[in-house]
Amino acid sequence: MRKLDENAPEAMKSFRALDHAAFADGALSVQQKQIIAVACATGACSSTTPPIR
Repeated sequence: MRKLDENAPEAMKSFRALDHAAFADGALSVQQKQIIAVACATGACSSTTPPIR
């Protein structure tokens, strides 16, 4: 992330703003959003990748 900060500071600023907005409280709690993010990162919510068991 440090190299991205150095080489593309505006893009990283926008990415951090998106991340902050995505994980703000709303219809889903922050914890629910984190659980969904972990599930997606492990392929558990992909329609093309079988879930890890």
